[in-house]
Amino acid sequence: MEEVRASFHGEAPAPLSEADLEYAKALYDGEIRYVDAWIAEFLAAVEEIGLDKRATIVLFSDHGEEFGEHGSVLHEKLVATVTRVPMMVRLPGGALAGRIEQIVETIDLVPTLLELAGAPLPPHVQGESLVPLLKGEGTPPYLAISESELLGGQRAAALGGYHLIYGEQLGSTRLYDLAADPMEQNDLAGAEPDRAEVLLRHIHTWQDKVELFSYAGGDSAAVGEETLEQLRSLGYVQ
Repeated sequence: MEEVRASFHGEAPAPLSEADLEYAKALYDGEIRYVDAWIAEFLAAVEEIGLDKRATIVLFSDHGEEFGEHGSVLHEKLVATVTRVPMMVRLPGGALAGRIEQIVETIDLVPTLLELAGAPLPPHVQGESLVPLLKGEGTPPYLAISESELLGGQRAAALGGYHLIYGEQLGSTRLYDLAADPMEQNDLAGAEPDRAEVLLRHIHTWQDKVELFSYAGGDSAAVGEETLEQLRSLGYVQ
């Protein structure tokens, strides 16, 4: 695992053998089954006390994992296997149940929950409420942006069934048709430059907005040794 985490800091880890890769997948599957079991316990407890009739329950993840589909493991790339995660919103009593196919963003959860609760949206909160989409009143297409500072900095945009991944360090672009190529094996950036350029402009527009409102920095807060050790164990600091 330490060899794998080394890739986050620019060090090339030793390639995993096929047996090790299958073992890692099995461990991940086991984690999913474990979490599923506890979610079932939680939902049963919520229903037992009657909270399911008046509570909104949200289940989502920050990222998925890659297991060699694009030459690496864990979650250092903005490929769809990493960025496309479940997002489930259960309204009180199971109202408006259904499945939404559009790609949305987890950043929209806060404004969505505030609107569902009837609370005002503070001006500094980013994202847009998904309540119209939950009600079937939303107007697609939706633009989704993702970012990562790993591998020299990456940005990605998904719109209209297409996904563009932009590498800042090399200025590289890769374009995929998610419907025809969900595992993103066929790069269309050369074949469809106009579509790639549209998505790249969306990324640059988003970057300009983020930089406009970015925090300028200041004195760093002190971090205890116990917290630092936890961050090291997760691979976030060295």
